[in-house]
Amino acid sequence: MTSPAYSYTCLKECPAGEFAFYGKPSCIVICPVGSYISGDQTCTNCQQGKWSGSVGVTTFIDCAAGQFNTNTGSTAISDCMDCAAGRYSTSGAAATSASICLSCGQGKWSDTVTATAESTCTDCAAGTYNENTASTAISDCVDCAAGRYSNTVAATSSSVCAICGAGTYSGASPSTCTNCPVGHYLTDDASAESLHNEESDCLLCNSGSYQPAAGSVSCINCPAETPFGLAIGATTQEQAGCVVCLCGVGSHCPITAECVECGGGKYSTQIGLTACASCEAGSYSSSGSASCTSCGAGRSSSESAATCGQCEGGKFSGAGAGVCSTCDAGRYSGAEESACTLCSAGTYSEAMASSCTDCGVGTYSAMAASVCVDCDHNLGFVNGAEAQSVCEYCGAGKRADGASNSCEDCVAGKFSLGGSGECTSCTQVSEVSERGER
Repeated sequence: MTSPAYSYTCLKECPAGEFAFYGKPSCIVICPVGSYISGDQTCTNCQQGKWSGSVGVTTFIDCAAGQFNTNTGSTAISDCMDCAAGRYSTSGAAATSASICLSCGQGKWSDTVTATAESTCTDCAAGTYNENTASTAISDCVDCAAGRYSNTVAATSSSVCAICGAGTYSGASPSTCTNCPVGHYLTDDASAESLHNEESDCLLCNSGSYQPAAGSVSCINCPAETPFGLAIGATTQEQAGCVVCLCGVGSHCPITAECVECGGGKYSTQIGLTACASCEAGSYSSSGSASCTSCGAGRSSSESAATCGQCEGGKFSGAGAGVCSTCDAGRYSGAEESACTLCSAGTYSEAMASSCTDCGVGTYSAMAASVCVDCDHNLGFVNGAEAQSVCEYCGAGKRADGASNSCEDCVAGKFSLGGSGECTSCTQVSEVSERGER
């Protein structure tokens, strides 16, 4: 038997931290986890971007793509840091710096950790925008305000949110504006978002109009020759009641094609009218009339009258009068008169009188008098009867007696030359004459 070339019996004791293979003459260094033995038999930390969890290795594990490690001597996979949500890396494995984690741009977001491609950044949907980078949630995409819209994907500014145009509206976050429904309209053309931010901004078509199309800026009016109903928000001519009227004179079509007779005080002169005209003041009409008739003398009417009323006593009118006129003082009229009559002499009247009043005893009047005049007793005038046009003159030998309103004879011893209310004593005259002879 051939003896071995070396002996296995001589063992060497290795220092702490080293070991020797059985039968080997030298000791080998034991490097800690996260390092390796170099050519000069010293331990060297593993590089940035790598890690190792075992001893005695000569190669290390790369941090995965989408991760990085800025430290040396890493001992666990947890030492590899993830690129956070909102970021991504295209640098591959064994990255050594956080700078390899690139931000998702404006208008995008990502909730993916350790993302390895820009495609993991999701675009903000149309109707939203995002002015920030490295956004981590869809909620970072801001909605366009109600009344605005945007069809731009991945928008980076609110400036892309335009106000809805005429005939449309929107709620929050719309990519397009919604048309106003049929029977509605919206005339404003993008002047203010508050006029386009809800469906109630779309106005109902008024009665007498309709709109069959959505997204309209106005409604279609019923033809002038047709009547219309009271319906609002109509979508067709039929709903609006826009139908041809064939009603004859004296009638009209107020709501539908059904004919309705013109009422008293109104009239129609043509076929197919949607409304009856009103009679003017001073005229009248009965139901179903094609024209109005003038009021006769002594009568009057206001506008839209079915009959003419009589002028009351003290008033008068000519034919076609809207109102009766008042008789002046000194005149009178009975009911339904065309003119006022002058009060005769010996009578009088105030304004708006239906008759004249006789002047009383002791008074008189000329024709058309508004008052009676007292007879002047001092000048010898009296009047003993009513309704007199002149006063009686008391002549020679008489005096005017105011108490009895008559001419009284002068008593014995007195005389009068006439035109006096008193008789003169003869004695007084004689004394005056004697004084004159002296």
